Amino acid sequence: IIDRYIAKEFLKNFFAALIVFTSLFLVVDILTRIWELRSLGADGHSIWLYFLYEIPSTINMMTPVACLMGTILTVNVLNRNNELVALFGSGISLARITAPILAITLAICICSFF
Repeated sequence: IIDRYIAKEFLKNFFAALIVFTSLFLVVDILTRIWELRSLGADGHSIWLYFLYEIPSTINMMTPVACLMGTILTVNVLNRNNELVALFGSGISLARITAPILAITLAICICSFF
């Protein structure tokens, strides 16, 4: 039960961080490249498609950052709600608490290579 709870919290934080970081990266990229693409004679539809096709590579670049931020936020939420204290008090080690996070992160890493 605890593993599912920690995994759910991690995935929630991971996807939130992934959306935020990908959006920020794309907004900055759009603002820095739009005039360059316009000066090369690209129309609005071509520019839109260019940035739309860039989203998968941006997600691939932001995945490690989102994993790190998801881990930090998950452990922070567990600590803030004194859930870590309760888990430690019941005899569960830190390695056991972070096992679902490590397993999901490993799965994300393997999937990002393919």
